[in-house]
Amino acid sequence: GIRAARSNAPTIAITAHYDTFAAAPGLAVGSSDNGSGALVLLALARMFGTLYAAPESVPNPNILFLLTGAGELDYMGLKHWLKTADNRVLDSLEFVICLDTLSDWANPGANELYLHYSKPPKDPTVQKWYDRVEQAARKEGVKLTQLHKKVNLASPQAAWGHEHFAQQKLLAATLSAVQWSRKPYGASSILDRPGSLNLTFLAQTARVVGEAISMRLFEDQGQDLHLFKPGGALDASMPFMAQWASLFGRTPRMPPYFGRDSPLEGAMMGVLKEHTTKASKLAFPLDKSYVFYGGDQAQLSVFKTAGAVFDLALFGLVLTYLAALFVSIRVLTQGWKSFADIFVAPPKKGKKGR
Repeated sequence: GIRAARSNAPTIAITAHYDTFAAAPGLAVGSSDNGSGALVLLALARMFGTLYAAPESVPNPNILFLLTGAGELDYMGLKHWLKTADNRVLDSLEFVICLDTLSDWANPGANELYLHYSKPPKDPTVQKWYDRVEQAARKEGVKLTQLHKKVNLASPQAAWGHEHFAQQKLLAATLSAVQWSRKPYGASSILDRPGSLNLTFLAQTARVVGEAISMRLFEDQGQDLHLFKPGGALDASMPFMAQWASLFGRTPRMPPYFGRDSPLEGAMMGVLKEHTTKASKLAFPLDKSYVFYGGDQAQLSVFKTAGAVFDLALFGLVLTYLAALFVSIRVLTQGWKSFADIFVAPPKKGKKGR
């Protein structure tokens, strides 16, 4: 995370899961779900790292970046972190924004965001956070719809990551490009490829999150700041996002086949170490209720066979060969006359008289 100027400052958390799910694990690259969320989180770490690097502009709140695994398995990594995190960290959380499926692979042209939350905006503090996100979206020209849905405790699978925070009485919301959660099986697709990503819209989404948080960071100044304006020093880097979109797009990340010491995981940790005050990695075991068989990749052999024309030609050659063989044997054994008699009609028999 990024430390604030004061030691007892509140914390704003940004979280996303980076794993995927599909029937073919070796093809589960999940560029939209949830490579897009992890991509925007890394971009935000870079943007806020630049902001906090200037001593004169260090705001009071801390910013925590949380990348988790096994998100497609009921957010198992997120739940493990909530169970093991220091109580002081949890108590300091003022707001948590979860980034999930920020690009819809089934509808790549849609440029709309949804803010999902479980806690109704009755409290002024809660309402203020929801309003900040909406104001930031309006500033970036992005349509945003707020959707309130209570946590279904009877469901075996949480619809969104923020629901696990809500069960801990923590204020959280999920920002997504889809209106309904598809996890886990509805989100699985080998067609979720890098071509479905709209990097321009993802950069806009990063600015929406950045502007919403900056309204809280500098609210005491009483002015409308636009820190993450397009083309500015704090804007999301398009080459950076394109590089990470390509990396996510060629790396299957389905648990448990995704290696703990994979190059992708090391690269993500490298970005967080470079742009945050402190970065650490926490391993956790997968729930035994999930059983996986076999490997994530297998070799498929495909053999090209001749078409129907070849079969017809071969049939004609064999038929010609057999006919020639028959003629040769007939002529050699019985002579040409015998062979010619085949084509001569037999004489008609006359009728006998009474």
